[in-house]
Amino acid sequence: MVLVALSAVTSAQNRDAGTVVLDLTKPVPREQQPSGIPGASVGVDEGGKWVPPLYSLPLAVELRSISPQAVKPLDKFAVELTLRNTGDAVFRLPASRNSVKVLKQGNTGRRSFLFSLILEDPNTGKQTSSVSASTDGSDTVPASWLRVEPSQVVRVLFTADLYPIDTWVIAGLKQVRVRAQVSEWKYEDKRYFIETEAEPVVSQNTIVLDLAPPN
Repeated sequence: MVLVALSAVTSAQNRDAGTVVLDLTKPVPREQQPSGIPGASVGVDEGGKWVPPLYSLPLAVELRSISPQAVKPLDKFAVELTLRNTGDAVFRLPASRNSVKVLKQGNTGRRSFLFSLILEDPNTGKQTSSVSASTDGSDTVPASWLRVEPSQVVRVLFTADLYPIDTWVIAGLKQVRVRAQVSEWKYEDKRYFIETEAEPVVSQNTIVLDLAPPN
């Protein structure tokens, strides 16, 4: 089986009259996780710094819910967001979590899709962000894609934590503003090299999360 997530997507689509659910809450088996990070070793330009060219994603993002509403520093919490295809053509959303199979050397058309949260201190405006979940797709593995029709909405579920702001919580921060963000990497076919990168798409709405002090 290529993907546990894809079976969840299929059943959800049948139940919910066209609304697709991409469930990323289950742990990824170790044998499906790469030992290195694709794109971690990148090239440089003449000035010594390599910046991948950006492209736009035809997507709108909305942060729907976070549960529970009061979270301790080491606790995991559930996140739901929606992606809507705002373009005129089908968008192929990377939907596999089997990075070893999908991103292996020799596969073509490889992409990684990143689901992140932006965390903001409401008092100072200070922000930080981190990737909470990711999916992969490759033309060599057709089942690794989820076809999103124009105007179609996909519900995405994943888990996150407060690790990026644990020092803020310990210092006494009581609430944090949360936004959702998505982006994408496209790799070269011949090597693990990020050829282009999507400009991040950020949710217009925010959710205020209560921060419970550590025990």
